[in-house]
Amino acid sequence: MASQNDEFILEGLPVLRGVLADLANNFLENAYRPHRISAYLSALVFGAGVCSRNFAFDGSYSNVYVVVFGASGSGKADLEKMITRWGDDIHCPELIMNGSSFSSDAGVHSAIVSQPQAIMCVDEFGRTLANLASDIIGKTALVALTKAYTLSDMSMRPKKYSKDKRNTPKNETDREQIIIRPAMTLLGFGTHSQMSEILCEENFESGDMSRYMFFYIPEAVVDYQLKDTKLPYRVFDRIADVLFLGGNYVNRMEGAEYVKLSDYNAPLKVPVKCSLEPGKLNLKELDRNQQKKTLECEDIIEKTLQTRHLDKGKRLAIVLSLLNQPYKSMQTISSIRNNGVIITQEAMSDALEIAGKSNKVMKKYQAERQTYPPRIVRQGEAIYNLLHVNGNLSATRAEIKNSGINVNSNDWKMINDYLEDCGVECVQDNSKRGHPLNVYQIPVLDSKQIIRTSEYKQIKK
Repeated sequence: MASQNDEFILEGLPVLRGVLADLANNFLENAYRPHRISAYLSALVFGAGVCSRNFAFDGSYSNVYVVVFGASGSGKADLEKMITRWGDDIHCPELIMNGSSFSSDAGVHSAIVSQPQAIMCVDEFGRTLANLASDIIGKTALVALTKAYTLSDMSMRPKKYSKDKRNTPKNETDREQIIIRPAMTLLGFGTHSQMSEILCEENFESGDMSRYMFFYIPEAVVDYQLKDTKLPYRVFDRIADVLFLGGNYVNRMEGAEYVKLSDYNAPLKVPVKCSLEPGKLNLKELDRNQQKKTLECEDIIEKTLQTRHLDKGKRLAIVLSLLNQPYKSMQTISSIRNNGVIITQEAMSDALEIAGKSNKVMKKYQAERQTYPPRIVRQGEAIYNLLHVNGNLSATRAEIKNSGINVNSNDWKMINDYLEDCGVECVQDNSKRGHPLNVYQIPVLDSKQIIRTSEYKQIKK
């Protein structure tokens, strides 16, 4: 029999209640590695997918992008397993997106046309993003993911493609459809080393990664229960209400429960309005405070995350107001129809706290992680060693490439910074016609002053 605990408590984060508490507690009962943070995030992401597309709060919608990283074997796969299982438990398996990754903007667009309101889980997310970022076509997928997040309150239009004259409108492919209010919720997983490949200033400054929330699974021993319990009926009952309010088809007949989500072009014509109840927290004042804090930030990653803090809070507040209240205290369906969703002061405060926790995780990770991604360190050390092999302690980029060291064109800026930290100069040679050559050289020093990369970094520390 499914348990019905009224709360889920995780130190350092707001208490989960109602539907989200039932989800999190069900995770602990059925996951092989039941870490409490995994249970908390799974419940939050699943709730975000349920509430997305048809509930609007000051221009924000509930679909979120979350990245969870941890060591191999820490149970990251449990999150995807339980979210998929919950989709079946609420009789709406199409809430979980098919497939596991994208390779182009057309792929992103087609996937969202097929499932405009869905949760997508991506394993090896760090490696996937790193591969996309190093490929011209792959980069279009990153842009499309960012666009899908940004256009939650509008329409996502396809790229223009040339048409065969024999084609008719009936032959249009998925990639040519206009998606009204795309509502993809994304959950990515990766190891610490994979994350270091993508969590760099360039990806945040471009806006690609600043929309994500980051959390990690701690290295700790946990005991599994594997009770094989389903969600309590009250979870389906409330979620069915939320989905029905959002214009989706819901059949509640016992033994034949079924939920059908709206198509890509058929959400509610006007989304259900969410409004913050009067109190200490005021949206305009929160926005002014965010702008002030952003201006004070000097670190690029911290600055870009701060610019998204309020938006993430508003997205989460929708979920918390609809699904995170004690069942007896939840706003009724008739009240929502008449007054819209009331975002409580407590829900808004908790949502901002969760979004802020993510920023703190990222800030702590940045402070602790290696200054440069592993690939930059490997290539930088190889170039440094190559300069020592050359009699004149210098090499052009062409000579570096010919030696077998292949550097992606997007990585040269970081390579330059790394080599500079190691005492290597980059100078321009204008002696030949055409574009000036970048020449990397080690200044002529006394033999006692020439040190290896590892020694240099230790001295610098």
